[in-house]
Amino acid sequence: MKYTYHEDSKAWVDESDYQYYLGKGFIDVESTPDQFVITQDEVKNMSIDGNNNTDPEHGLIYDGSAEPGTPF
Repeated sequence: MKYTYHEDSKAWVDESDYQYYLGKGFIDVESTPDQFVITQDEVKNMSIDGNNNTDPEHGLIYDGSAEPGTPF
């Protein structure tokens, strides 16, 4: 997922998946389902470590490009 920060709402919204799954463009944070929004409080609770813009070295694939749960 790729989130875009929206200054007005001070939240991050995954617009690409919102458009893909619901077939709609971004309208506003209030009308966007919660699973597509990350709030300031949620970010603080994630203990972000400053590795933004760094691709993970390993994990599991769930994007439809391989069998769900395939390690990379």
